[in-house]
Amino acid sequence: MKMLKEYIQQIYRELLTEKQRFAKETGKKFDQDTFLQQYKNDPWVFAHYSPVPKLGILPNAAKFQENETPAGIYAYPIKSIMNGFENVPYGEDRRYIVIFQLKPEAQNNAIILNGGGSIIKSPIPSREMLQILRFKIEEQPSLYFSDDHGKPMQNILAMSMQLSNGNPLRWRKFLYQDLRISAIIDNDSASIHVGEPTQAVFFSVRDLELVHLIDRGEIGTEFQEKLGGGNWKRGDRVSIQYYDSKGSLHREDGPALIGVTGIQEWFKHGKPHREDGPAYIVNGYPEKQQWYYEGKFYGNGPDRPANFPG
Repeated sequence: MKMLKEYIQQIYRELLTEKQRFAKETGKKFDQDTFLQQYKNDPWVFAHYSPVPKLGILPNAAKFQENETPAGIYAYPIKSIMNGFENVPYGEDRRYIVIFQLKPEAQNNAIILNGGGSIIKSPIPSREMLQILRFKIEEQPSLYFSDDHGKPMQNILAMSMQLSNGNPLRWRKFLYQDLRISAIIDNDSASIHVGEPTQAVFFSVRDLELVHLIDRGEIGTEFQEKLGGGNWKRGDRVSIQYYDSKGSLHREDGPALIGVTGIQEWFKHGKPHREDGPAYIVNGYPEKQQWYYEGKFYGNGPDRPANFPG
């Protein structure tokens, strides 16, 4: 817990908020829309809302996605958040806005959708991706899929979700490693999620380059109390988290994340890992337990999988 506190405090000591810097240099009040105007027409610059001053995939957040979307870094094109900066779905309670861009070498592997849901850019033709997915599904007799979702991207997501057994982390891994997709950028077709027609999801922080970090508020008493107690608010859930010196979830002698909802998760330097039991536990729901070793998934349920190496 001391490690978490020192890590966050160190980051914050090094962080001069954009509001303070702008006011000091110009003598004017900081306006977020004016600041973002310079990135408005860049198709590769995005805004990610985060509870902590860093850019990365939060592995535990995937457990709350209810199998609707793959794990990843979710963000918005700059143009889409102008003139309504504070009203982004699921972002109102996030303190930090991380402005980043997709690296040029990863842009070739991004999928871009137009407003009708058609794929206007893709690393490989959508027909080839669907053929790969159909072949993999046919290899597993327990799976069945009918192309009834209409839009090619929705079919790709639905089929890859089936092949991942609905696990958001495995789903992300399948899209990124098997299909070589670095990002999906949806321009108002609601193909990623019906609740957010315009958004983007990125599958590896290594493909991203930090442009700017905006702190939306001063550290207040309530925030300091959370920091001092080792608690972080994420939506309506509060959890205790342990990190290593590089900021990755990590703990040697117990779960690295303990949630008030009954969730416990074990991590080893950012990877789900536990040698003597399941790495993901929800109190009262043994069937939801998940077994991981060095980041590799081995099975669900309370019983130790036969091929588990621990």
